[in-house]
Amino acid sequence: NSASNDSQNTLTVVFHAILSNKFKLEDGTKIVIRGDEPLFAGGWNKGGVPVTTAPYRDKQLVLHGELKVPLRLASFGWGYKYVLMNKKNKPSYEVLVEFKWWASGIMNRCLVIGKDYTAENGKLTD
Repeated sequence: NSASNDSQNTLTVVFHAILSNKFKLEDGTKIVIRGDEPLFAGGWNKGGVPVTTAPYRDKQLVLHGELKVPLRLASFGWGYKYVLMNKKNKPSYEVLVEFKWWASGIMNRCLVIGKDYTAENGKLTD
């Protein structure tokens, strides 16, 4: 049930985020994006979309990740989070402090791709 299949039509989702200059990324820490299966292979507990970092203005860091989304899955909403993986591969999931806590205590980001943006053969769909 993996979302990755080279023989199907996909679109590329590009993730960008900027980390505050107050955030200190420790040496050896990797950043990945994990989320709902089957779109995010490995789900919430394994693997993840690799994220690169680059210097940005005022000592901030810009994050960049890319995910190929099969068109058959593009019309659904998918929960996801940025995850810090320390040297021992122990995950620390982001907490979205700008939102009130919900009953479950967990708030995820949500990837929603509008139907107008899904393309097949280079043309926008209706």
